[in-house]
Amino acid sequence: MVSNISSVRKGDNRFLSCRICWKVALATFLTILVVEAAILIPSYQNYDRDWKQNREMQVLSEVQGVLSSVRVSGTASVEEMIACLNILTRSMALLDWNLYESEDGQLLAQNGNIASPSFDTGSSSDSVHMPTGEVFDVVWRYDVLGVPYDIEARLSSAGLAPALKAFLFRILGLIAIISLFATVVTMFVLNRQVLRPVLNLRAHLQQAGDKVGDLQALITDTKQHDELGDVIQAFNDMLLHIDENLKTIKENERELQRAHDHLELRVQERTEALRQEVQERREVEQQLREKERTLYQSANYDELTRLPNRLLGSDRLLQALENAKRYGRVGALMFIDLDNFKEINDTMGHSMGDQLLIQTAERLSTALRGTDSVVYCSDETRLSMGAEDSGHAGEEIVARIGGDEFMVILPEITSEEDAAIVARRLSEACAKPFCLNNHEVFVTASIGIAVFPRDGSDQQGLMMSADTALYAVKDSGRNGYQFFSAEMNHRLIERLEIEAQLRYALDHEEFKISYQPIVDVKTQQWVGVEALLRWSNVCLGEVAPDDFIHVAEGTGLIIPIGEWVLNEACKAAKRLEKAGFPVRMALNVSARQFRGASFVDTVTMALAAEQLPAERLELEITESLLVDEQSEAVETIKRLRKLGIRLSIDDFGTGYSALSYLRRFDVNSLKIDRSFVTGIEHSEQDASLTRTIIAMAKNFGLEIIAEGVEEKNQLDFLALHDCDFAQGFYLGKPASFDEIIEMLQNSIAV
Repeated sequence: MVSNISSVRKGDNRFLSCRICWKVALATFLTILVVEAAILIPSYQNYDRDWKQNREMQVLSEVQGVLSSVRVSGTASVEEMIACLNILTRSMALLDWNLYESEDGQLLAQNGNIASPSFDTGSSSDSVHMPTGEVFDVVWRYDVLGVPYDIEARLSSAGLAPALKAFLFRILGLIAIISLFATVVTMFVLNRQVLRPVLNLRAHLQQAGDKVGDLQALITDTKQHDELGDVIQAFNDMLLHIDENLKTIKENERELQRAHDHLELRVQERTEALRQEVQERREVEQQLREKERTLYQSANYDELTRLPNRLLGSDRLLQALENAKRYGRVGALMFIDLDNFKEINDTMGHSMGDQLLIQTAERLSTALRGTDSVVYCSDETRLSMGAEDSGHAGEEIVARIGGDEFMVILPEITSEEDAAIVARRLSEACAKPFCLNNHEVFVTASIGIAVFPRDGSDQQGLMMSADTALYAVKDSGRNGYQFFSAEMNHRLIERLEIEAQLRYALDHEEFKISYQPIVDVKTQQWVGVEALLRWSNVCLGEVAPDDFIHVAEGTGLIIPIGEWVLNEACKAAKRLEKAGFPVRMALNVSARQFRGASFVDTVTMALAAEQLPAERLELEITESLLVDEQSEAVETIKRLRKLGIRLSIDDFGTGYSALSYLRRFDVNSLKIDRSFVTGIEHSEQDASLTRTIIAMAKNFGLEIIAEGVEEKNQLDFLALHDCDFAQGFYLGKPASFDEIIEMLQNSIAV
C-alpha cells in the first residue's frame, strides 16, 4: 500500500503536470511583469528628453568652439557670426539657424525657414527646445554663447529612433529576465513547500476514498508545522474518527440488514395481502357496477320489453319540454293503448299477453326508427334552433308506461301532419297479425296525441292531454288516433266524474236491475229473462251502460259490481220460481270478472244462497274468452258446465267468430248481435250472415238467440229461418222485477 502511495506521489509530483502550479506561475509572472513595467516605462519616456539634451550639448560645444575665435577678440560682427554659423551648417552640426539681436530680439540673419520663436530675451534659461518631428529646435542665449547675439538652431534627431528601439529592447529583456527569474524561484518554493504536500494529501485522500477506514492511508512522513501541516493532521484525525465511526456503522449496517430482511419479508407478506385485498375489492367493485347497471336498468327500463319505463320516459319528456321552450321547438307526445288487450290477456293467459307486449314493443321501436325523415328538421334548421346540444332530448323514444300502455315522444316536428304520419305507421305496425303460440291474433291500437307546448307546457298537463285524447279514441270505437282538443277536456271531466261517483254507487244502492224477456220465436212464449244493469246517480242522473261499464272495467270496479248483479239475478230467479215462473235468468259476465280465480266459487255461493238450480242460470260470455284453449278460462268453463250452468256466446259475429271455438268448447247457445238483426231488412249481407249463423249453430247443436228485434218483419225473418229465441223492444222492453211478475201473471206475450 505504501509503495502504491509512493508511486502515486512520484507520478503526480511532476511540476509540468500541475495545473495549480501553472496558474500560480502565470499569476506571478504577470504580476512581476506589471510591476517592472510600471517602474521601467517612465525611464523609457525620459530617454527621449535625455538624448536630445546630450545632442544639444554636443552641438553647443561645437558652436562654442567655432565662436571661440570671435569671443577672444571681444567683439563679433554680424558677418562674423554668419560665417561661423555657416561653417557649422556645412559640417551638418546645424541644419538651420536664425540670428537675433540679444537686446530687442530683432532678426539679423537666417539660414532656412525656422519660425521665429517667441521667447523672452531676458529669460535666464540657457536654451529653449522646440521639437518638430525628426528635427528639433533650440535657442541659445547670448550669455551661453558669450556673444551679444541669440541663436536659434535646428538640430537633427535622426539617431533618436534607433536609440529608442535599442533602449526598449533592453528594457523588455530586463523585465523578462527579472520576471522569469522571480517566477522560477516562486515555483521552486511552491513546489517544495506546497505542491508536494498537496499531492501527497490528494493521494491519501484517493486511497481513503477507495477504501474508507483504511488506516494505511494516514500520512506519517510530514514534518511541516504550518497550515498545510495542520491540514494533514486534521486529515489524519478525520481518518481515525471515520475508522471509529465506521465500526459502529458496520455494526449498525448488520442490524439494519437484519431489520431490512425482516421488513422485506413483512412487506412481501403485506404486499400479497394487499394484492389479494385489491383483487377482492375489484371483484366487489365489479359486482357493485353490475348491480348498479342492474339497478339502473330495473329503475329506468321495463323488464319485459326492455323499453324505457315510465320514470325514464318522463325524464326524456321533461328534457324535450325544456328544449322546446328554450329553442322554440314543437313536439308531440303519443299515448298508445292496445285494444282488447285485457281480453287477450285474460283468455290466453299472462304468458301470451307478455309475448304480445314484447312483439308490440319491437314493432313500435322498428316503426319509430323508420320515421326519422318525418320528425327531424333539416340540419340548417336544427342548428339555427340550437339542436347541436340536443342529446337525449333530440331523440325519439318509445316507452312502456304500464300494462298495455306505451308512450312515444317526438321532440321535434314541423307540423301536426308529421305526428299523424308517425301515428299511422305505428297503428299499421300494430294492425299486422301477431303469432302467439301458433295462433294468429289481431290487435289494434288506439293513439292519443298531444302537441307541445300548445297542449301543455309542463309534464303533467301534457300527459293528461295525451291521455284525454287516448280515451277519446277509445270512446269513438278504438283502432285510430286523435289529436287533443279542448272539447275532450269536457269528456274527460265527465269520465272522471263517472269514475268518482261509480266508486260509491254500490254503497249508496244506486244500481238497479231491469229484466228483458227472452221469447221463443215459434210459440212466442217466455223462456227466460236477461238481467240488465242500470245506474241512476243523484249528480249524473240516468247513466247509460255504455258510459260506465268500460269505466268500471278499467278501474276494476266491475268485479264487485258483477258479484252484486249475480246475487241479485239469482234472487230474482228464485222469486220467479216461487211465483210459478221457472224461467232462465241470463246475465252478462265481463272477461275480467270471468278470469278471476274465485269466479266459480262466487257463482256457487250465489246459487247455494238462494238454493237455485244451476240450469236456471245462463252466463253470457264474449268470444275473446275462447281464443286460447290452454287459458284459465277453459278450466272455468269446464267447472261451470259441470255445475250445470248454461253458457252462451254474446254478440257472436263481431269478434273472432271461429268455428273451431264452437267445436272445442262446451257452450249452449249463440246470441246474434243486434247490428246484424237490425239490417236484415235492408242489407242482404246482414241477412245472409244471419242465416249463416243460424245454420252454423244448428249444425253444432246450439240454440240461437237473436238480439235487437224491434219490428215484426225481423221476427218473421227469424222464424222463417228457424231461429230459436229472440229478444228486443218489439218483444218486450226492459222492465222492473215487479213489472215482469205482473206481465207473467197476466200471461202477456207478443
